[in-house]
Amino acid sequence: MEVINQNGDIVSSIFLNPNIWQNTHKTKNKSEVKKTTKKWRRQKGTGMARQGPRSNPHFVGGGVAHGPRGEKKSPLVTNKKVKKKALQLLLSEKIRRKEIIVVEKIILENYKTKEAEKILVNLLNKKVSSLVILGKKEENKKELVRAFRNLPYAQITESQNINVFQVLTPRYLVFTQNA
Repeated sequence: MEVINQNGDIVSSIFLNPNIWQNTHKTKNKSEVKKTTKKWRRQKGTGMARQGPRSNPHFVGGGVAHGPRGEKKSPLVTNKKVKKKALQLLLSEKIRRKEIIVVEKIILENYKTKEAEKILVNLLNKKVSSLVILGKKEENKKELVRAFRNLPYAQITESQNINVFQVLTPRYLVFTQNA
């Protein structure tokens, strides 16, 4: 894989995507405020302006006229090509920093977390955040996932499921040959 020049705009536009923003703030309008719908004074004969119910927006304690409705907006869509380019940029940067390790295959005797931890410590020389990436046709994939999933500093995923967030957060990436 060739090393590509870093373009932070693409990576940040995907990593800091507004899809994370939830827009769940909501205000009550005049029909949702718990007040009577009765006119609070008669229409004519008082010499003052005509008034409707106290739940109207211009009264204190009334509803909000044009406030947020709490409806979740559809997320901004990022093009597939842009996502692919961002992933290539990040992987290229990891290669440049020598933070990618490729192993032929991961073999565990009993598929225990302790064995998985030993393998990572042997590969990386310390307990450091890492992402283990398995191939689609990996042998004993289910057992490997079970062995690695309880390690607090390690994540495990398949090669077709990796995304920008997963590549950006850990320090090292450990690929199997199939991946």
